[in-house]
Amino acid sequence: MTEPVAPHRRVAAVGDGAHNVAARWRPTVATIDLDAIAHNVAALCRHVAPAEVCVVVKADGYGHGAVPISRAALRAGATWLGVALVEEAAALRAA
Repeated sequence: MTEPVAPHRRVAAVGDGAHNVAARWRPTVATIDLDAIAHNVAALCRHVAPAEVCVVVKADGYGHGAVPISRAALRAGATWLGVALVEEAAALRAA
């Protein structure tokens, strides 16, 4: 089952490199498209229904922002969030 990818939309840039010595030589920016995340989660939910979907957002969404990714995923139908540490879970609940 293949569905079209949501149109690209710049939502957040992560990794300006201010804290990373290597970034002086190789600046890196990750563009996170929350609409694409929501689209993909919704497609996965439809594909695996009635099973539930867990989105893993440990390590701050792998450095891409656990809170906005979690909100987009939950709005799209994910029912679980996966984290590695109880502190990560507490931070998501507080958000």
